[in-house]
Amino acid sequence: MIWTSLLSAYRVVENLETSIYAVEISIFSIYANKGIWGEVKKIREKMSVMGW
Repeated sequence: MIWTSLLSAYRVVENLETSIYAVEISIFSIYANKGIWGEVKKIREKMSVMGW
């Protein structure tokens, strides 16, 4: 499912970095909604390092 989202986002915007960002936001939201705060923190830190 994640790969499908990534490939679909890439087709729409034709920019891999933007597509990866969109997928990360989706995963971030899923973890936050489920209360998996350790994973939310990891994604937030990764996004910060990447300048997002």
